[in-house]
Order: sequence, then C-alpha cells, then structure tokens
Amino acid sequence: MRISAIRWVMAAAAGMLALAIGPCAVQAAQLPFTPGAGQGVFLHLSDLHFNPFADPSIVRRLIAAPVEQWAGIFRASQNTAFWDKNQDTSFPLLTSMLAATKGPAYDYVLSTGDHLSHDFKDEFIKAGGTEDEYAGFVIKTMRFVDRMLKQSFPKIPLIAALGNNDATCDDYMLAPNDPMLAAVGRDLPAVARHPQALRDYMMGGSYAVPHPKVPKHDIVVLSDVFLSQKYRDACGQTGIDPGSAELAWLEWTLYQAKLSGKTVSLAMHIPPGIDSYSSSRSNACPRKVTSFWQDAYARRFLALVARYQDQVRIAFAGHTHMDDFRVIPDANGTPLLATRITPAVTPLFGNNPAFTAVLYSRTDASVADYATFYLSNLAKVGAGVAPEWTLEYTFKGAYKAASYDAASLAALAKVLRTDEAVRASFLRYYAVEGQSAINASNWNAYACAQIAITSEAFQSCACPTAAPDPGAARAPPR
Repeated sequence: MRISAIRWVMAAAAGMLALAIGPCAVQAAQLPFTPGAGQGVFLHLSDLHFNPFADPSIVRRLIAAPVEQWAGIFRASQNTAFWDKNQDTSFPLLTSMLAATKGPAYDYVLSTGDHLSHDFKDEFIKAGGTEDEYAGFVIKTMRFVDRMLKQSFPKIPLIAALGNNDATCDDYMLAPNDPMLAAVGRDLPAVARHPQALRDYMMGGSYAVPHPKVPKHDIVVLSDVFLSQKYRDACGQTGIDPGSAELAWLEWTLYQAKLSGKTVSLAMHIPPGIDSYSSSRSNACPRKVTSFWQDAYARRFLALVARYQDQVRIAFAGHTHMDDFRVIPDANGTPLLATRITPAVTPLFGNNPAFTAVLYSRTDASVADYATFYLSNLAKVGAGVAPEWTLEYTFKGAYKAASYDAASLAALAKVLRTDEAVRASFLRYYAVEGQSAINASNWNAYACAQIAITSEAFQSCACPTAAPDPGAARAPPR
C-alpha cells in the first residue's frame, strides 16, 4: 500500500535559474520514521552518473582548472537546463538531490558506485578533450563528486564503492594499481585515516573500515567489477586474475573478523546474481541466462557467505538503477543474506531519480526499515517549475514486514508470486514510479532473480521442467 506523499519544494521564488547557478533555500527532508533507542539512520545513494558534458563549452575550462574550482564553473554555465532527456545527472540535478537529502542527521553516507556518466570517454573526446588529458579528467570528476558529497555532509563519514564506469581505462576496465585509486582513496577521509584500508584501496578499490557507530562491526567494501562477466583488464597487467584475488582478500577479511569477534556489512556496486533484464528477453526454455558475476566467482561468494554467516549481516548494492533486492541462500535454500539494491540518482534508464534513508540498529547493524524518496515531477521541472522530492514508500509500510532481513525478503519474494496487489506495488516502486521493464510476460524472470543467484538455480526456477542450458553461463551480458 502506498504511503501518503510528503513533498517539499526544492527551489521557490529563486526559480530554476537560481538552482542552476547557485544554492537556494530549501525545506529540510522529513523522515517518515523516528529512530528509537539504539537506532540510527544512514543515507544510501547509488549510480549518480554525473555528466560534466551537458555544456560542452565549459569542458576545456574544467580540464584546465583544479577540482576546487569546478563548482563555480558549473554555476557560471550558460546552459541552465535542469536535465536533458536521454542524459545522465546534470549539475543542477545533482545539487537538487543533495539539497533534498540534508534534513536528517545521518550517521554516515553510503555510495555504492558509478560516479561517472555513461559513455564518458566518448563524450569527453566529443567535447574537445584529448586522449592524453582523459585520465586526469576522470580523476578530477571522481574527486569532484566525492567532494560534493563531503561538503553536503561535513563531519559525516562517506563510505564509497567503485562502479564499473569508474575507471580511467574504460567501462568494466578498472586496472589494479591504477593511479586513480591512490588519488581518489587519499581524498576519502574514511579510507585515508586507516593505513591498511588505503593500501587495499590503492591496489583495487576494496577496503574495510570500522563502522562509525556499531561496535566491533566493519563495513567491507568490494570493488566487484573484477567479478563481473564483462570485466577486461585492458589497461593493466595481463595474465592476472584480479577476481580471484578479490575473493581471496574477502575471505581473509572475513577470517580476521571471525577471529576478532567482529561482524561486517558488505557494500558493493554490482549485486551477485542474475541480470534479470537480459535474462527476461525471451521466455523460451531453457533460458539464455546472463549473470552479473562470473558463475565461478558467484559460487565462491556463496560459499564464503555460508561459511561466515555469523559474521556477514547485510549487503548493499546498486548498478541496476532500479529498486530491488537479492536473497543469498545456503546450499539447502535457507535465506542467509539480504542484499538491498537501491535505485539510481540518474534517470537515464526510465526510473525517476531517487535516494534511500535507512533505519538501522547501532547495536548489530541490522536494518529495521528504509524510506525511498524520489524526484516526482522530473518531466515538468523548468520554466519556473521547481523540482519536488517526494517520499515514495517505506519498506515496512509497503510490505508489512517486521524488519529488512533475508528471511523477510524470502517471504516477500513468495508473496510477490501470489498476491497481485503486493506485486502491483512492487512493480510501481521498482522503477521509482517511472518506466518499468517488467510486464506480465517477463515477471517470472525478475521474481526468480530475487532468490536464484547462480545460472543453474535461475534455470531451475524459471524453467523447472526444462533441461539445463550448457551455454547459459556464457551468455553475453547486457
């Protein structure tokens, strides 16, 4: 059931021009829940996909200027459009989103990757950049987005993961030990203040840091582009397997946590499991299944989660741009790990821009509830119409669950298959009131992806009477 919308206007008398060129007064966001004793709230953002090329005339200035001057250059731009269709997040959209998030007193900010816009290199060259200037521009853009987040939430830790777009080589081509990693890592205080975390980040983007509020609990951030089906080390050292090294690092990290009596939360960009969009393109059985990760890596990850189930409490991801979840089971199908997939800030794939406020326990890091907010009038913003960020729903309010955990999500996945009213709500929230790719003919593929992590498990769920497809694991990903 949908919750009554809570709206606040992001720009009033100052109008849209003021929003594009500088800050304006905003009304603070109001949470739909009140943290109780021993509870806190953190902000979860993902897939900002910031587009610095909306005004090509300023790109040469951005190339020449230090990152500290970028905000002023964007504010001085003659392009005052809030957002152009079929493009990623503009500077006005980014600043509007940041203004909308400022109300609550967050314990920390979690960003699960993809700071850079899609086709970043092509757009950079088209706007007048050169190959020699490209790596430096990537580094400055990454640091600029992080600095915008840090300036919006001073003295609040920023925990940031890398996405598949966040690389100086190209999409899905992060090179281990890339100079970008050192530059970005040193600019993240939550990483830089922990020497081991910084060393790990500089090697590949993964790191572990103490939770800012939960005792004896670490946030373990995976740079899981190395695990992706699409990953190619085109600009680094050939002949190495960073995916295996990544999982070995994770195993060692979890082993240390167990010996130390610690628990962990996982943060990553690409969720483990099945790409439901690509795997729903045909209903023919056996299915052509596309996994986000290589299946060998997914199986190793499942084994680690089962082995260290007393340590791993919850996981957070992005990448799909949609509002979804995955349930990681053990070998017997018992739900072990809930993975929250938060929707994107960029509206490029038909969703409305969104962010999530998460209510959690400061005792054990378990999640009690979350609230998703979205830009409800994206198509109308401009010509004096101010952007309105609206409460879309809370997890408990929509699904009547006691808490957000693996058991609750597994139960929800079952209800979604049988209760048309609950399914209708989920389908509306999936694309954040936008254009959803789910329909009556492909719904089963999306439902199976929520609970089936490997290609074999998905095949069994989607085509229970069909023979396994021997080429399913090798299907090209989207």
